[in-house]
Amino acid sequence: MTATTIRPLALSELPFARDCVYIGYAVRARGALDLAAMATAYDALRRRYPALGARIERRRDGFDFVEPAELLPEMVVSDGPAEAVFDEVDLGQCQALSQLWVRRDGADEWVITLFSHHSVTDSATGQDRVAQLWAYYTTASEGALDTVEPLPFPSPVEEILAARGIQRPAWADQVPATATVRTDGVDGRARVVRQPERLRLTSELTTALIDFSRREQVSLNGLISGALLLAEAQLRDASLASLLYMFPVDLRARLDPKVSIYEGTVVLGFVAHAPAGEGAATIADLGRAINEQVREGLDSGVVQQSSLLIPDGSEGGVVPQIPRLVTASNWGRLPQLLTPAGLDIHDFHSMLASAPVADSPQDLPPNYIISSFGDRLSIEVDHHGGLVASQQDRMGILETILRQSVSAL
Repeated sequence: MTATTIRPLALSELPFARDCVYIGYAVRARGALDLAAMATAYDALRRRYPALGARIERRRDGFDFVEPAELLPEMVVSDGPAEAVFDEVDLGQCQALSQLWVRRDGADEWVITLFSHHSVTDSATGQDRVAQLWAYYTTASEGALDTVEPLPFPSPVEEILAARGIQRPAWADQVPATATVRTDGVDGRARVVRQPERLRLTSELTTALIDFSRREQVSLNGLISGALLLAEAQLRDASLASLLYMFPVDLRARLDPKVSIYEGTVVLGFVAHAPAGEGAATIADLGRAINEQVREGLDSGVVQQSSLLIPDGSEGGVVPQIPRLVTASNWGRLPQLLTPAGLDIHDFHSMLASAPVADSPQDLPPNYIISSFGDRLSIEVDHHGGLVASQQDRMGILETILRQSVSAL
């Protein structure tokens, strides 16, 4: 029996289906966790957000979102060290676009990870769903949940932009398609789960960087971006001018009318920044240049149109093959998560899952994730399933650059 189609995937969503990409939002908790209440909360979350229970099916002319299966995958519970990678996770986009995985480490240590398919998730929606999951859990652990009203299935960014009069520019047809990294996504399963290498700054260094950003009148994200570029140039023994820095920009608050957190799937624009400077540039200099390009791109509409530049008929995946490319995503600060008495959330980090990469990991660009939890900033880098030692080198160089920058004041 053929499943009921919700809608075809838009061009902005297709790469994540081809590569079977899921984003994992991992919360670390200590104390008493009620597994039955968490399962109830996850069921409520999928009722609230139909996209999390939907599936993706490959059709002759592309991919479609289809209605959920009659039986949705249950929450998975396993035992093992909190630090271990979830190598036993098996995520299939033909089964569901989300999965909740709970790992129990001893009597009272837990890792609760919500995996959400990237075609229906960006950092804003992902973190909102994590916050909603914990709100449902707290309510369920203390009593019964009220009726959950489902939201409409979210729209692609193409429809959101078109409704606001933003169209694909005529010159976009002259832009050649960018080659992307090849993955083995033929079976629609994310069989490779990765926990990125992580640099978790101390609260003291985080505070020092915030003070530095205010004095220099450059955003904290700009400072971190400048440090990433300096670290990459040093690690690769390359000039700054030879690097290309690409990152997404959340468009929700930058469109008129604004876009609600529930309205779209991947509501992002993109910026490609080519630094103009050599080794003498500071993280503040680089950050200002990045911030200025973002402002100018938003004012001119280039950033808003960037999601419309994917050529029709493109077969590309997520990761572009561009020499000396560096990519990063700023997730911002994780919202305050509700918990019942007796359970404390003490950390948060990302997880990534995708189809296996067919290309050599040495050829893949580093992908950084910047986020804050509590009073500490974290910077993570995806090692694409290999080269752990080089990612540790990246983190060491990056921390040195950040510490030297604030100590030079």
